[in-house]
Parts: sequence; structure tokens; C-alpha cells
Amino acid sequence: MTATGMTRPDATRPMDGDGAGVSLDRSVTGGPASVWEGETIRLRPVVADDWPAFAAWDQEDETSRASYQIDFPRSAEATRTWVEEAATREYRGDRFRWVIARHDGTAAGTINTHTCDARNGTFSFGLAIGQDHRGHGYASQAIRLVLRFYFEELRYQKVTVHVYGWNTASQRLHERLGFQVEGRLRRMTFSHGDHHDTLVYGLTAEEFAAGA
Repeated sequence: MTATGMTRPDATRPMDGDGAGVSLDRSVTGGPASVWEGETIRLRPVVADDWPAFAAWDQEDETSRASYQIDFPRSAEATRTWVEEAATREYRGDRFRWVIARHDGTAAGTINTHTCDARNGTFSFGLAIGQDHRGHGYASQAIRLVLRFYFEELRYQKVTVHVYGWNTASQRLHERLGFQVEGRLRRMTFSHGDHHDTLVYGLTAEEFAAGA
């Protein structure tokens, strides 16, 4: 399971400026034409037509459990409304929700930033990958794209994430990406009929640059 907690909050702020000085020429940038493009995935905004994918993820207990919590059942109409609102919501701060889309357009998961503190340069994120799309490196690609944007374009200097103690797959994922365990919060979540610790992982911009 490659999900990280707290994927629900999702609002963003509008981008400023007219793009002057930005080059999308691969020969100039030495990489993809868009900062949102990875090797096999692309990050894009949520659109209204994404509601069937979100509805399917709602039915996956482990995806819900690892992302946030297992909720009461949500109707297709409620999911459609939630996705439509997410697709049209005004930007706020530096929070944003993306759909992790394969290059063939299939929605594979979602990632969102939250707890963004521009003054201190810190932020967090949550992520979930649908069960049919795990094991392909989509989560690590999505995280790297988001971190690169926040560190190199928005001048953030540190990211912190909370990972549930029972979610060993997510722990391994973040450790492979260079995150350091900075603390353990005891008995912070209740799942699987028991209380569990939450691990606090952190990564600085310098550490990200050294491992990029």
C-alpha cells in the first residue's frame, strides 16, 4: 500500500505572472516539456469527469484506510458533487490537489499538498494510489514532481509527512526518497481494531537536491 495520510484537504492559489522567461524546449531544459510530467505519469488538475475514479477508490478499504480513514459509504451523487467542487474550487494558499494520470490518460491516484506555510517554507502532502495501479513507481514519481516544484519554484525549504505506523509500504517509499524519521507520535490513530503510532518524516530542499 503506497498511501500517505491526510489526502482530503484540497484548495490552491492562482498562479501569478504571464510565464515570461519560461522555456518548454526540451533542448533548453534537458528534460520533459512540463514540470508536471514524469517518466510514466503526469500530474494534472482534478476535472469533473474524474468522479468515477474517486468513487472506485472510495470502495477500496485499504486505500481509504491508508489515505485517511474508512468512512461511511458515499453515494455516487455525493462523490460527483465533491469532485465537481474540487475541480472548480478557488486556489487558496499553496494547497493543491492533482490527479496522478498515466500517459494514456488513466487516473491512477491523487496527491495533494496541505499545511503550507510560505513564511517558514514548510508544507506537507497526502497521496493515494488505486489498488490496480500499485507497484509501477507512480507514487515516487508524483512525490518527486511535487517536491521539485515546491522547492525549486515556490522557494519552500522543507516537507514533512505523517505516515501511519502500520503502513510499512509507505514508510519504505519515503525512506527510498531520502526522507528521515524525525519522530514518533504514540497511539495517534485507530485502525484495524487497535491504536497505532504515527511516524513523522522530513526532507529538506538540500537533501532533495542531493538525491535528485
